[in-house]
Amino acid sequence: MITELVNIFNKEKFQQEVENTTGKAAKADKIASRTAKHISEKMEEDPAFHKKFSEMLKETIADYEAKRIDEAQYLSKVQEIMNNVLAHTDNDIPEALREKDIAKAFYGLTLESLDKKVQDNVVKTQISVQTALQIDELIKQAILDNNTPIIDWQFKSNITGKLQIEIGDYLIDEVRDKNNINLSFGEMDEIADRCIEVAKLRYK
Repeated sequence: MITELVNIFNKEKFQQEVENTTGKAAKADKIASRTAKHISEKMEEDPAFHKKFSEMLKETIADYEAKRIDEAQYLSKVQEIMNNVLAHTDNDIPEALREKDIAKAFYGLTLESLDKKVQDNVVKTQISVQTALQIDELIKQAILDNNTPIIDWQFKSNITGKLQIEIGDYLIDEVRDKNNINLSFGEMDEIADRCIEVAKLRYK
């Protein structure tokens, strides 16, 4: 009999399934594989966040396989990763974005793009927060009508095209020029593109 895989979002059922598994390592394997599946399904909704936790998961498994951590540590680490992924929390997320789930995704993408461009981490974080909030604002202004996303806005090129230009202008004036950051048009287009792709999934 093939049993339906319990989604990790179904906390009680999944907890029960884990408890029915014998051995710490086997429990940890189950949590790790189900968390990895969840991450791959949600990857596009917040690429930078999910990529980070996907890498943490891989490192934890590698550490266990190489005997750098024992079964108990392996179990506790994968549980912690699963809980962070489920709660969509990351201690590195600045306070200004704590309650803004969609802007968090734009922040992650901006931070990733500026990673090698800005040496000072405090400055890089400030610019990324500001940019994420502004991109979120531009997107909301373009797609919301009475706080509700316009039907099928994702497929209306007049809206997505306008967003591409507005986000691009913001990145040129407020990010590149104001902070003297070496960003090419291709790189700025990519930030805009990736943020719009996330918005298409999240603002429905």
